[in-house]
Amino acid sequence: AFSRARLQDHNVFAALCEMEEAEIPVSRALIESVSTQIGFTPGRIKNARFILTNGTEGTAITTASLNVIMAALGGRGDTEGSFETFALFEQYGVEPNADTYAYMLESLATYRTGEQNKGEEDSSPEDVSRHMTVAREVMKEARNSGISASGEILHQYLRTLCAAGLLEETVEALKEAVERN
Repeated sequence: AFSRARLQDHNVFAALCEMEEAEIPVSRALIESVSTQIGFTPGRIKNARFILTNGTEGTAITTASLNVIMAALGGRGDTEGSFETFALFEQYGVEPNADTYAYMLESLATYRTGEQNKGEEDSSPEDVSRHMTVAREVMKEARNSGISASGEILHQYLRTLCAAGLLEETVEALKEAVERN
């Protein structure tokens, strides 16, 4: 509730920081609840990122805090912002988790199906190819980080494939996932 008031975003990030310091798991549901409020406008997302990167008192850059930004951007289909925020993980020495990769894929899937593509009858083959190359790279990086392609990561990858109209590849990816599990 306290994330609804813009002046309280720093308190949300401070609470997430305290949870991680106390080794209390930060659920995906909590991250998405906070990101829904922060993602209401692009300006609020920008402000939240500013709060984190400028060391506002009580806040710290953690996996959960960056995932809040990633989820807000992913829900808006802001692929550029998602990948810029992902770069902060490495810049600040923070370890991404499965949700991080899922939010990156969500930004691609949401972009392909969202408002950003309205007015375009069909995406160019080059655009589809570029997005799918990026999606495959995200999956590869997740696997290289020791994160399996299951759960939400798989869901968002399949959404991206479907949004790109690659139904045969979607079926193959799903078959492979079923065979692995």
